[in-house]
Amino acid sequence: MKVLFTSDLHGLTKAYQRFTELLRGTDFDIGIISGDLSTGTTPNEMDILIEKHRDANDEILEELHSPSDQPIVIPNKLLAEANREKELEFKAILQTANKPVFFLMGNDDGLVGGEWNSIDQLQNINQRRIDIGAYNFVGYQYTNPFVGGPFEKTESNQKKDLRRLLKITDTNSILITHGPAYGEIKIASSGAASIQSIGSISLQWFIKKARPKYHLFGHVHYFFGIHGKSINGAYPRFKKFISIDLSSGKCGFIE
Repeated sequence: MKVLFTSDLHGLTKAYQRFTELLRGTDFDIGIISGDLSTGTTPNEMDILIEKHRDANDEILEELHSPSDQPIVIPNKLLAEANREKELEFKAILQTANKPVFFLMGNDDGLVGGEWNSIDQLQNINQRRIDIGAYNFVGYQYTNPFVGGPFEKTESNQKKDLRRLLKITDTNSILITHGPAYGEIKIASSGAASIQSIGSISLQWFIKKARPKYHLFGHVHYFFGIHGKSINGAYPRFKKFISIDLSSGKCGFIE
C-alpha cells in the first residue's frame, strides 16, 4: 500500500490541485493531510462575498461597519461563510481523486474556521481508527498551546485523550498528528524554536507505549523530511510531498 502524505497546505489551491493530481494516478492508494488545511480569506475573496450579500440585500451586512479612522470590521457570520466556502472548494478538488483521503485539523485552522467534517472518501480521522487491509490509521489533531486556537490542548488534557487512543493503536498503526512528539525535533538554532517548546511530551509517552509503524506529522515547516519512522510533511518551505510504501518501507519526495 502506497501513501501520499502532506501537511500544512495553508489554503494553497495549487498545492491541493497537485496533491490530487498525484493521488489520482496509479501510484498511490490513499492520501493523508495532517492539519493546517486552510488559511484566511484574501481581501479579493472577501470583496466578492460582500458584494454577493449586498446584491441580495442581506441582513448580515448590517453588522459590517468601517469608522472613518478604522479598518472594516468583518462580521463573524461572514467570516464563517467565507471559511466554509474555502473548505468546500478544497474538498471538491480532493474528491476528484476518487480515493480515500484522511485529514485532521491543525492549530492554525482554529483561527480561520471550524472543524471539517467527513464526506464520502474524505475522512476526518481525529481520535479515530480506520482499517485498510493489513494496516490501520489513527489520528490526533491537538497540539500544545501555541496560537490560542480550539485545536490546542494542554499536556495533561492531551494525556487523557491519548490514554484512550492506546486501546485502538498498535504496531501496524500509522499515527497521524499535526504536531511532533517531544524529541522528534532535534534542531535548535537561530530562528528555530527549541524542542522543548515544540514537541508534546504526552505524545512522546504515547508513541513509546503504542509503538506505531510510522508517525506522520507537520506543524514545524523547517523540519520537513523523513527521519526514520518519524515523517514531517510540512509543505510550504520545500513544496514537496512525501511518498510512503508501507509494505517495503521505501519513502521519497515528489514535487
